[in-house]
Amino acid sequence: MAQAHVFSTPTAALKVQLEEEQLVREQVIPAAQLDSANETLRKVVQTGPVDRGEYKAGWTVRQLIGSNEVQLANDAPYAGVIELGARPFRPPFAPIFEWVKRKAAALGIVALAPGKRFRGSASLTSDEDAAAKKVAWAVVNAIAKRGLPPRYVMRKQLPFAVTALEAAFKRHLIRLTGHA
Repeated sequence: MAQAHVFSTPTAALKVQLEEEQLVREQVIPAAQLDSANETLRKVVQTGPVDRGEYKAGWTVRQLIGSNEVQLANDAPYAGVIELGARPFRPPFAPIFEWVKRKAAALGIVALAPGKRFRGSASLTSDEDAAAKKVAWAVVNAIAKRGLPPRYVMRKQLPFAVTALEAAFKRHLIRLTGHA
Protein backbone atom coordinates (compact mmCIF):
# COMPACT_ATOMS: atom_id res chain seq x y z
CA MET A 1 0.00 0.00 0.00
CA ALA A 2 1.08 3.54 -0.65
CA GLN A 3 2.54 5.73 2.07
CA ALA A 4 0.90 9.07 2.87
CA HIS A 5 1.14 11.27 -0.20
CA VAL A 6 0.22 14.78 -1.13
CA PHE A 7 -1.77 14.44 -4.33
CA SER A 8 -1.87 17.09 -7.00
CA THR A 9 -5.40 16.24 -8.10
CA PRO A 10 -8.40 14.38 -6.71
CA THR A 11 -8.08 12.02 -9.67
CA ALA A 12 -4.57 11.00 -8.60
CA ALA A 13 -5.78 10.38 -5.05
CA LEU A 14 -8.73 8.34 -6.34
CA LYS A 15 -6.41 6.25 -8.52
CA VAL A 16 -4.19 5.35 -5.52
CA GLN A 17 -7.26 4.60 -3.40
CA LEU A 18 -8.67 2.26 -6.07
CA GLU A 19 -5.32 0.46 -6.38
CA GLU A 20 -5.17 -0.04 -2.60
CA GLU A 21 -8.75 -1.31 -2.49
CA GLN A 22 -7.97 -3.79 -5.26
CA LEU A 23 -4.90 -4.99 -3.35
CA VAL A 24 -7.01 -5.54 -0.24
CA ARG A 25 -9.71 -7.35 -2.27
CA GLU A 26 -7.27 -9.58 -4.13
CA GLN A 27 -4.67 -10.32 -1.42
CA VAL A 28 -5.68 -9.39 2.11
CA ILE A 29 -9.27 -10.62 2.17
CA PRO A 30 -8.64 -14.05 0.56
CA ALA A 31 -5.62 -14.71 2.80
CA ALA A 32 -7.59 -13.67 5.91
CA GLN A 33 -10.56 -15.84 4.89
CA LEU A 34 -8.31 -18.86 4.38
CA ASP A 35 -6.51 -18.36 7.72
CA SER A 36 -9.73 -17.89 9.68
CA ALA A 37 -11.40 -20.87 7.96
CA ASN A 38 -8.45 -23.08 8.93
CA GLU A 39 -8.58 -21.82 12.54
CA THR A 40 -12.33 -22.44 12.67
CA LEU A 41 -11.82 -25.89 11.13
CA ARG A 42 -9.58 -26.87 14.05
CA LYS A 43 -12.24 -25.62 16.48
CA VAL A 44 -15.20 -27.48 14.91
CA VAL A 45 -13.18 -30.69 14.64
CA GLN A 46 -12.41 -30.47 18.38
CA THR A 47 -16.01 -29.79 19.41
CA GLY A 48 -17.95 -32.08 17.06
CA PRO A 49 -19.24 -35.54 17.98
CA VAL A 50 -17.11 -38.60 17.20
CA ASP A 51 -18.27 -42.17 16.67
CA ARG A 52 -16.24 -43.71 13.85
CA GLY A 53 -14.54 -40.47 12.84
CA GLU A 54 -16.34 -39.97 9.50
CA TYR A 55 -17.97 -36.70 10.59
CA LYS A 56 -14.72 -35.41 12.07
CA ALA A 57 -12.79 -36.33 8.90
CA GLY A 58 -15.49 -34.76 6.71
CA TRP A 59 -14.52 -31.17 7.55
CA THR A 60 -12.63 -29.38 4.78
CA VAL A 61 -11.60 -25.86 3.83
CA ARG A 62 -11.94 -25.09 0.14
CA GLN A 63 -10.78 -22.09 -1.80
CA LEU A 64 -13.07 -21.88 -4.82
CA ILE A 65 -11.23 -21.66 -8.13
CA GLY A 66 -11.86 -18.46 -10.03
CA SER A 67 -13.15 -16.57 -7.00
CA ASN A 68 -11.94 -15.27 -3.67
CA GLU A 69 -14.52 -17.37 -1.83
CA VAL A 70 -13.43 -19.76 0.90
CA GLN A 71 -15.75 -22.45 2.24
CA LEU A 72 -15.66 -24.46 5.44
CA ALA A 73 -17.82 -27.52 4.84
CA ASN A 74 -18.48 -31.04 6.04
CA ASP A 75 -19.00 -33.73 3.39
CA ALA A 76 -20.05 -36.52 5.76
CA PRO A 77 -23.42 -37.86 4.59
CA TYR A 78 -25.14 -37.04 7.89
CA ALA A 79 -23.43 -33.71 8.63
CA GLY A 80 -26.64 -31.79 7.94
CA VAL A 81 -28.56 -33.94 10.42
CA ILE A 82 -25.91 -33.41 13.09
CA GLU A 83 -25.98 -29.65 12.53
CA LEU A 84 -29.72 -29.06 12.05
CA GLY A 85 -31.36 -32.18 13.49
CA ALA A 86 -34.12 -34.14 11.79
CA ARG A 87 -37.88 -34.50 12.02
CA PRO A 88 -39.23 -37.80 13.33
CA PHE A 89 -38.47 -40.73 11.00
CA ARG A 90 -37.97 -44.46 11.41
CA PRO A 91 -34.25 -45.18 10.92
CA PRO A 92 -33.11 -48.64 9.85
CA PHE A 93 -32.43 -50.94 12.80
CA ALA A 94 -29.05 -52.37 11.71
CA PRO A 95 -26.95 -49.15 11.84
CA ILE A 96 -28.49 -48.21 15.20
CA PHE A 97 -27.78 -51.69 16.54
CA GLU A 98 -24.16 -51.50 15.35
CA TRP A 99 -23.82 -48.09 17.01
CA VAL A 100 -25.23 -49.46 20.30
CA LYS A 101 -22.77 -52.36 20.16
CA ARG A 102 -19.87 -49.92 19.60
CA LYS A 103 -21.06 -47.85 22.56
CA ALA A 104 -22.02 -50.84 24.74
CA ALA A 105 -19.61 -50.02 27.56
CA ALA A 106 -20.58 -46.34 27.63
CA LEU A 107 -24.28 -47.28 27.60
CA GLY A 108 -23.81 -49.66 30.54
CA ILE A 109 -24.64 -52.80 28.56
CA VAL A 110 -21.22 -54.30 29.22
CA ALA A 111 -19.74 -54.23 32.70
CA LEU A 112 -16.00 -53.81 32.42
CA ALA A 113 -13.45 -54.76 35.03
CA PRO A 114 -11.30 -51.82 36.17
CA GLY A 115 -8.52 -51.13 33.68
CA LYS A 116 -10.14 -53.21 30.90
CA ARG A 117 -11.23 -51.84 27.52
CA PHE A 118 -14.24 -53.00 25.55
CA ARG A 119 -13.05 -54.69 22.34
CA GLY A 120 -16.16 -54.19 20.19
CA SER A 121 -19.32 -56.05 19.38
CA ALA A 122 -17.52 -59.42 19.11
CA SER A 123 -17.11 -59.27 22.90
CA LEU A 124 -20.87 -59.26 23.63
CA THR A 125 -22.36 -62.27 25.38
CA SER A 126 -25.84 -63.45 24.32
CA ASP A 127 -27.39 -61.60 27.31
CA GLU A 128 -25.48 -58.42 26.41
CA ASP A 129 -26.49 -58.83 22.76
CA ALA A 130 -30.15 -59.08 23.80
CA ALA A 131 -29.75 -55.97 25.99
CA ALA A 132 -28.09 -54.13 23.07
CA LYS A 133 -31.06 -55.04 20.83
CA LYS A 134 -33.49 -53.62 23.41
CA VAL A 135 -31.50 -50.39 23.61
CA ALA A 136 -31.28 -50.18 19.80
CA TRP A 137 -35.06 -50.62 19.45
CA ALA A 138 -35.60 -47.96 22.11
CA VAL A 139 -33.35 -45.56 20.14
CA VAL A 140 -35.16 -46.36 16.86
CA ASN A 141 -38.54 -45.72 18.50
CA ALA A 142 -37.34 -42.50 20.15
CA ILE A 143 -36.10 -41.16 16.80
CA ALA A 144 -39.40 -42.20 15.19
CA LYS A 145 -41.29 -40.32 17.89
CA ARG A 146 -39.12 -37.23 18.49
CA GLY A 147 -36.61 -37.01 15.64
CA LEU A 148 -33.04 -35.94 16.27
CA PRO A 149 -32.14 -32.68 18.01
CA PRO A 150 -29.77 -30.24 16.30
CA ARG A 151 -26.20 -30.12 17.62
CA TYR A 152 -25.32 -26.77 15.97
CA VAL A 153 -21.62 -27.66 15.83
CA MET A 154 -20.82 -24.97 13.24
CA ARG A 155 -23.38 -22.42 14.43
CA LYS A 156 -21.85 -22.46 17.91
CA GLN A 157 -18.45 -21.61 16.39
CA LEU A 158 -19.64 -18.61 14.33
CA PRO A 159 -18.60 -16.03 16.98
CA PHE A 160 -15.14 -17.66 17.01
CA ALA A 161 -15.04 -17.57 13.19
CA VAL A 162 -15.89 -13.86 13.11
CA THR A 163 -13.21 -13.06 15.69
CA ALA A 164 -10.68 -15.21 13.81
CA LEU A 165 -11.52 -13.43 10.54
CA GLU A 166 -11.10 -9.99 12.11
CA ALA A 167 -7.75 -10.96 13.63
CA ALA A 168 -6.51 -12.55 10.39
CA PHE A 169 -7.60 -9.49 8.38
CA LYS A 170 -5.67 -7.19 10.70
CA ARG A 171 -2.60 -9.47 10.57
CA HIS A 172 -2.55 -9.55 6.78
CA LEU A 173 -3.21 -5.83 6.47
CA ILE A 174 -0.31 -5.09 8.84
CA ARG A 175 1.92 -7.51 6.90
CA LEU A 176 1.05 -5.71 3.65
CA THR A 177 1.44 -2.16 4.97
CA GLY A 178 4.25 -2.76 7.43
CA HIS A 179 2.45 -0.90 10.23
CA ALA A 180 -0.73 -1.00 12.29
